[in-house]
Amino acid sequence: MVSPTKEEIEKLDQQAGESSTSENQDLEASDNSSESEKSEDDLSTLDLVKSAIENTGSEDDDTEGSSEDDESDDKDDAASEDDEESKSEDNESDDPTEEELEAWKPKTRKRFEQLQAKYRDASERLEKAEVDAGWKTNFDGFLSKNKISHEEANTLFDIGAMMKNDPRGALEALTPYYNQLLNATGQILSPELKEQVRQGYVTEQAAYELSRQRATNRNYESRDKQANDQRLQDEADQQKQTSIDIQGALAKLEQSWQTSDPDYSLKSTRVQERVKLMWFEASQKNTMPKTVDQAVRMVEKAKREVEVELRKYRPRKPVTSVDGGSNGPTKPQPQNTLDVIKQTLGQ
Repeated sequence: MVSPTKEEIEKLDQQAGESSTSENQDLEASDNSSESEKSEDDLSTLDLVKSAIENTGSEDDDTEGSSEDDESDDKDDAASEDDEESKSEDNESDDPTEEELEAWKPKTRKRFEQLQAKYRDASERLEKAEVDAGWKTNFDGFLSKNKISHEEANTLFDIGAMMKNDPRGALEALTPYYNQLLNATGQILSPELKEQVRQGYVTEQAAYELSRQRATNRNYESRDKQANDQRLQDEADQQKQTSIDIQGALAKLEQSWQTSDPDYSLKSTRVQERVKLMWFEASQKNTMPKTVDQAVRMVEKAKREVEVELRKYRPRKPVTSVDGGSNGPTKPQPQNTLDVIKQTLGQ
């Protein structure tokens, strides 16, 4: 057998190395492809969704100004309307800045400006209505506190207007009131004092001082009388309101009894009679209920007394035994003489 030469051996080694290298490259390529396929298969649904969103976002950035602008405009309009509604509900929210307005779509900005104008107009009208309502409340309170009727107030306003535009007419209108004030303050002497001054019993200065003192006393008496009349009127109004509240509370209480007490229809007449009697006795003793709670307690007491009274006259049900009325266990019939003797002896 001829052995290969050195050159032939080196050539064979070179060929073997190239073959193994190509095989390794093929294996690595196949491994890479399999790993790529495996990695795609191993992706979760969340990873795929995120990838799709990222791709969509990049595509939207690249395709800005396309046909999807209409949809974005509608969304912007809806968002702006929601913002306006939230602003109308929350007064502390701030208006958008000029930079934010410039970033909006023209259609969205126009819609926002329209809503903003309507909101401001409504706010101004509301503020004016609140001011007017407050002014009227204060005006009515002032008239009520000083016992001035609306007719008297209108007269004062008319005189004030004439003082600006018709001084002569204002003077004629004020003269009767001026004379009344002179008499009310004692600046005009009564006929009696004038006669005393004429006869020399008192000086004119002393007569005017006496006249003014009498007028002051009359004013005090008038104020006291008005205050007393007002107190009596307030008490009468309070009693009237309390009476209305008591009637409503008692009607509600009776309605609840009709619902909760199945026997109330049999008691109602007697309860009403009892309440009338208690009411009459309280009026005679000057102990009438002054509050709703006192009236309710009185009526509930009347109902309890009626129930106790009716319970006395309610017939008692006869007591019946379970075995149908027999007093003891049934004894068996005797069968012979021995049974008779045992039953006789109680065995």
